Amino acid sequence: MILLFIAPIAISRDSSAGAETINYYINKFSEGNNELIVISRTFGSHEKKNIHYMLLNKNTNKQINNLVKFLGWILFPSNKYSYKITRTDRNKIINFIISLKKQQIYPDVIVLETTTSILLCSDIKSIFPNSLFLASVHDISYQGSTRKMELEKNFLKKFFRKRYINYAKKNELKALSQTDIILPHNFDNIRTLKNEKLLSNKCFFHLVPFYSQFGIHKDLSPNNNIIFYGLMSRPENYLSAEWFIDNVMPQLPPTFSFVVIGGGPPKSLLNRSKKKILL
Repeated sequence: MILLFIAPIAISRDSSAGAETINYYINKFSEGNNELIVISRTFGSHEKKNIHYMLLNKNTNKQINNLVKFLGWILFPSNKYSYKITRTDRNKIINFIISLKKQQIYPDVIVLETTTSILLCSDIKSIFPNSLFLASVHDISYQGSTRKMELEKNFLKKFFRKRYINYAKKNELKALSQTDIILPHNFDNIRTLKNEKLLSNKCFFHLVPFYSQFGIHKDLSPNNNIIFYGLMSRPENYLSAEWFIDNVMPQLPPTFSFVVIGGGPPKSLLNRSKKKILL
């Protein structure tokens, strides 16, 4: 069986939690009599003869991309790809896929990793209409955009964000409806997507994320450490941590410590670091 993974992110070891999950499944599928083709930004964690990589450019100019996205939100918010991927990367992915067809390589299964590649579903399907398409949903993108919009205080920015989200949600749901199986990485996303009329009859399967286990530390001594773990660049995480620090910690005995573990904390959270609050 030929499997094509399209993951337009860095998937080298420890790049992200999502990258580790992608690597885990690539490795597992490579153990059988399968041939794997991976389109990504970096090589994965496994080097095997039956895993073939087709690499996108590693570096992208974030300032230019953000400017294009900002102007797009204002001038053309209905963009089919919701400004999740640059035209350069999109063209390169499509050219990679066309080159496979020219070599008469026809994937049996195409795994679309993250919303970025899921939004390319109809383009890829026009080239390989007989492949089975799997949507690996790491997160529901329009939910994250909605949270940022709700926190926006500038009226004009809030208006443009809200208008963009209306289109982005339609684009994401339409792309998911074109896939054969939807694989959310958590049960809450399954419940959310199943409630959408466009996806009510779709086949869902919970994809178990990969977790690194470096050993189990058993400390039977009593302690008053409270640990908050999560990606701190996300508003729902850092705002929750800030609320706990401001409203709960002052009411606890001084023996309690609050430990925040997670990358990308904003200054508003870092400024709350104290002797009993470790970030």
